[in-house]
Amino acid sequence: MRRITVAFGCATPCPSCIACSRSGQEPTVDALLADEASSLVLGGGDATRYRGLGELLERNRVSKAPRQLWLEAPARSLDGPMLERLHARGLHGVVVQIEAMGEAMCKALKVGDGEQVIAAAEALGLETQARLCVRPKTFPIVAPLAQRLAPRTVWLELVRQDWGQEERPIPSAAIETALLALPNLQLSSYRLKGRGYLPPCALPRARERRPALFRHALRERGVANTALPACEGCSLRTQCDWNDPGALDEQALSTLRPVAKGELEAERRHFENQAVPPAIVAKRRGPEVVCTTPWTTMEVVDPDGRTRQCCSTWTVGDRGNAKVNSLAEVWNGAGYRAARRVMSGTELKSLCNAICSRLYDLRFSESALRIQSGSKVFVDNQLLLAEDIAERREETRGKPLYLAICPSTYCNYNCIMCDHGRSPRRELPERIFDELPGLFPTLKNLTLLGGEPLANPRVMQLLREFDVEQFPDTAIDLVTNGSLLTAKVLKHLTKCTLGDVTVSVNAGTPEVYQQVQRGLPMAQLLENLDALIEFRRTHHRWFGITLSFVLQPASAHTVLQFAQLAHERNLRIRLMAMNPENHEGLDFYVEPDRVEGVLHHAGQLVAFCERNRPEWLGEARAGLSAVKEEAARRRAGGAVRVGQT
Repeated sequence: MRRITVAFGCATPCPSCIACSRSGQEPTVDALLADEASSLVLGGGDATRYRGLGELLERNRVSKAPRQLWLEAPARSLDGPMLERLHARGLHGVVVQIEAMGEAMCKALKVGDGEQVIAAAEALGLETQARLCVRPKTFPIVAPLAQRLAPRTVWLELVRQDWGQEERPIPSAAIETALLALPNLQLSSYRLKGRGYLPPCALPRARERRPALFRHALRERGVANTALPACEGCSLRTQCDWNDPGALDEQALSTLRPVAKGELEAERRHFENQAVPPAIVAKRRGPEVVCTTPWTTMEVVDPDGRTRQCCSTWTVGDRGNAKVNSLAEVWNGAGYRAARRVMSGTELKSLCNAICSRLYDLRFSESALRIQSGSKVFVDNQLLLAEDIAERREETRGKPLYLAICPSTYCNYNCIMCDHGRSPRRELPERIFDELPGLFPTLKNLTLLGGEPLANPRVMQLLREFDVEQFPDTAIDLVTNGSLLTAKVLKHLTKCTLGDVTVSVNAGTPEVYQQVQRGLPMAQLLENLDALIEFRRTHHRWFGITLSFVLQPASAHTVLQFAQLAHERNLRIRLMAMNPENHEGLDFYVEPDRVEGVLHHAGQLVAFCERNRPEWLGEARAGLSAVKEEAARRRAGGAVRVGQT
């Protein structure tokens, strides 16, 4: 999203805002329409006062390639009739400036009720974000209001001066606590240059747990910052333009330490995700593709060579065999062509199991598809695939974006819900490793799983030899039990670009972990996990760490403790419904009482996410829905239904 100032000041100055530009040249409508950004924020002041607003919205709405237009304005300017007019003319969303919470405070400050504005906007179908402008007397509303607005993004703008009073320091400890507790709360640095927020050195815990928090506050300046003594020796001194030392009290100033090189995600290579170009979107026909994996993904997770477009638990049949044919031959073989034909329609029963979470959260739907920045060959391949999806091509012209392979079923664990630990050892042909370099230039992610992938010598060789300089756009994901991901192993992976490391935990207590996973003690797992978090802190590219949990009666009662493990470390979670196939005694879906128990605990996790981790809600709700849908299907049968939560 690009923000462009289109209006200067407000008709009536807002009591808690000092960020408005008071003068300037309004951009022309032609200039805004010529901007290449796919998403524009019309800023100000009060952007409803932009004289070209009506013309801009109307011309954008009827254009061949309309972009997403957002508008920024104080809550009092966005009354019901204004929102209706903006929506009717094609506005995508509003950024609502909020300065008070509750009827009494809004009345006292003579400002609009931002919560009511957001509710009214969303009732019309507009997207919403909030800009929370607060002064010392209103600092206490930051945490409760951000919590009430979650999971919507809340941009925080801090003003150090009450009305008619002297400037005061910002309570950095309280602000840091709020930032740690509320992932939807973001620091805003768009409107106030050098102030209105706190620098990374003043928020060490937030810097460690939310390194992306400062992405918008850092930009290359070319000269070193000298605002604080800690600036000398700080790795961010030429990127940080914060210059408001009075915002920190003496105690905060005494504890400041320079930021070490590599601590923040913003220092590393940053990828941008752009919407699919309108010219390609215009080619889409028929019902929306609810899952794009037949055009983007290849999974050889069965060491017998059977190849699928997604997890074997979630899909019906296979798309070919990598032991018989090369990966390139399978990619456009009869199986993949048939899968693309089915996914272009609405009846998915022959391709998808109802247990699949992605049918409910639509995370891989056509409308969710994005183009990631990178080298020309990398971007061109994505655009080609996006066009193939839009045209519903059964034979695609591009190469896979995602590849997953299970080189061996060998595992050093014996999990109760996984048959790899009990089945004979099976291997993929080693020639597959020889095919990988030909795919890396256009591949987003290679996922290695098992069995335990880190127990495979060829996997370890690949990880040690992978060089980010040779393949800058590819990341390697791991699905592992974490037992072999020790600090000693991590020292050999400094040039390997990791994308996401999913650690199968499946329990929330040591006792249940031992019963379900049947491997190393949980304490050793957590030691390895903390070593991985430390390794990520200085790695050349930030990577995700996800803890996964299979919903089943044996461990569902510990899902809240599992969530707490992830919450304390600020990690992602993945929640999956158990597939009972080939596991005698584990099929609980036909037993209403056991299903109800699992759903009860999954519902507790949803409530936990609503209070503490709103960004996990989609995953938690999708997992709950998958269990519920699978139980209903097993009892009564029926077609796969999509988009229901």
